[in-house]
Amino acid sequence: MRGFKSFESADAFLDLRRITYNFVRGDVTRAMRAGISLELGWNRLEGLIKI
Repeated sequence: MRGFKSFESADAFLDLRRITYNFVRGDVTRAMRAGISLELGWNRLEGLIKI
């Protein structure tokens, strides 16, 4: 819990980290390998936020 005020905030951070890893990071993300296409555009993080 280093740096987090509660377990809920730590859990929210880990959820965001998991989403970032699966949909935004790298050239070929796990979502792409699984056949999930969201058409997020060049800036994947911004596109994911706008959805």
